[in-house]
Amino acid sequence: MIQQTLKGRPVSRPAGLLIVLGLAVSIVLVSWIERAVALTTGFQYGSFAVWALIVAEAAAVIRLSVMAYRYTVADGRFFVERVYGDHARIVHDIPLDAILAVGAKDDVFRHYGNAQAYEQAVMRHSGLPEAAIAYARKADAPGLLVIQPDEKILAALRTAAQHEP
Repeated sequence: MIQQTLKGRPVSRPAGLLIVLGLAVSIVLVSWIERAVALTTGFQYGSFAVWALIVAEAAAVIRLSVMAYRYTVADGRFFVERVYGDHARIVHDIPLDAILAVGAKDDVFRHYGNAQAYEQAVMRHSGLPEAAIAYARKADAPGLLVIQPDEKILAALRTAAQHEP
């Protein structure tokens, strides 16, 4: 079994405190502004803006500092899991014999489809280069997946690939 965990940027304790404080302040300020607008104009649906801000901020914090991806090659399969703390959920389960090609994103997309229909499991600030996988699906077109594998995962996937891009 070969496994790699791809994490986002770690947040230091002081930075985390500042982030939480900033989120709280922004929510209070937007709720005050919403209340002032409601009192002066009579518009009573501004609370939706406050909830939208809360959801957007929570999603940003989770995406940037809590979420990780885990790539695993084991038992003839390639698994991509989305990890939140101790909880993981498999988002891709690809048999190794279904992998058509592994390589640079542009090369794989040129040979196996357009760049408008693909999925990705990457972290923007990980420092690893992106690679693309084309794999056979039950549907007509092959699936395209962009990942950021280390050398061990990439070597295992290239060994399993049926074609060069």
